[in-house]
Amino acid sequence: MEEHITHMVNTYNQLKSLETDLGERVFVEFLLKSCKGDDFKQFRRTYNQLKEKWSLLDTKVMLMQEEARQREDLKVKLPQGKIVDLVNLFVLL
Repeated sequence: MEEHITHMVNTYNQLKSLETDLGERVFVEFLLKSCKGDDFKQFRRTYNQLKEKWSLLDTKVMLMQEEARQREDLKVKLPQGKIVDLVNLFVLL
């Protein structure tokens, strides 16, 4: 996700330098829509319900936090107290 966001922000900055600035709010919407799948569906819904819109930097931070929260949700504690990261577990299988 971080690579995707960085790529999108770089694209925004390139467009801005070419004087084809779409506006930060439009680009924030574009960035949010580029987060595919159901993982970020609730996140986008919450953003759309807010009266205050985020800056590009705020959106980047919020998306990174959301991804970290989702990764934490995928960890399972085993009875012995060991933690297993389900994402890495599925890769190993």
